[in-house]
Formats: sequence, structure tokens, C-alpha cells
Amino acid sequence: MPLVQAPVAVNRGSAGPGPLQNGMADTAGRAMNRAVTRPLHAFATLVLAALTLGGCASAGGSYPSLALRDAERVHGQAEPVPAQAPEEPAPAAAPSPDLAGRLGQLVDQAQAAHGRFETLRPGVQARIASARGAAMGSDGWSVASIALAGLETARGQTLAALVEVDSLEIADRAARAGGQSPDSAPIAAARGRIEALVEAEDRVLSALSSSLGT
Repeated sequence: MPLVQAPVAVNRGSAGPGPLQNGMADTAGRAMNRAVTRPLHAFATLVLAALTLGGCASAGGSYPSLALRDAERVHGQAEPVPAQAPEEPAPAAAPSPDLAGRLGQLVDQAQAAHGRFETLRPGVQARIASARGAAMGSDGWSVASIALAGLETARGQTLAALVEVDSLEIADRAARAGGQSPDSAPIAAARGRIEALVEAEDRVLSALSSSLGT
């Protein structure tokens, strides 16, 4: 039996690679393939995009126009709308014959009452002048007061015609409800004539009353 054991070889290159060494070699090979393949794929993608854009461009380097082509246009001819003639205003309606007759009567009534007023006025003025300075309740004062009252009665008849014209005007406003009425102008004209007579009589009565002291 030998006293010294033969040395054991650490690296046995003569026996060939083991399973572990083979697996490491395969992993390294696949990693190298991916490292090489990925840049190739990216480069191929860029080349394909450049070829696509180059095909869309024309020979002169311009892109297709987005304007409407002749086939896409709508052809036709617009006809102007004829202007409409303005509507003629409707002819004004004539005033009511019955109303015109009644207004004439009221104006005549006011003028007749005013005539009586003017007939009585000189005598009343004379009586008031005679009673000037007389005591209230004396005979002279009482006679002048009665004469003045008769003049006021004549004025009341003129005023009655004006009151009726006013009622006709109120009824006309209610009927037309803010619109135009053929009766409005005749009513306003009659009212103006009668109102002028009443105002003139009021001025006379005011002055006579002041003179008498009533």
C-alpha cells in the first residue's frame, strides 16, 4: 500500500463541460441574440415609416390639397327673392252718422245756452253794480244775488252739453281699447268748442261774484 495518495485534478478539462456550464452558455447566447435583434427591428420600423411618408408626397414634395374637388362641389344657380310691395294702409273709416248727428245737437245746445247767458249778463252786471257796498242780506244785495243765480243757471245748461260730450269720449276710448277710432276726432272737436264757451262763462261769473262779495 503506497504511503502517499496521488493528487486529484481540480479542473478536469478532458472530461468535457457539465450541465451547469451548458445552461449558462445557452442563456448568454439568447441574450446576445436579443441585443442584436432589437436594434434591427427599430431600424426596420423607421425605414418603413419613411417609405410610407415618401409615397404620400408628390414628386414636387407637396402633399395632396384638402380643398373640395370639382366632383365634390354642389352646382346650382341661386335665384333672388322678389321684393314684396309694401301694403297700402286701409282707408280710414267714416265717423258714425248717429254720433255725428248727436254731436251737432250738443254743440247747438251749448251755443243756445251761451246765448241766453250773454242775454242775461248785462242786467246782472247792472244789479250787482247797484248793490255794491250794500250789506249782505239787504234788498239790493238779494236782488243782485237772484240775478247772478239766473246767470249761473244758463251756464249750467252749457255745462250739461259738455258733460254729455265727455261721456261719449269715455265710451269711445273704452271701445277702441287704445286703437284708432273714426269717432275720436269729431268728439274732440265738439268738446273743444263747448269747453271754450264754458270757460268764457266761468270767467264772467267769477268777476261778478267778486264784485258782489259772495
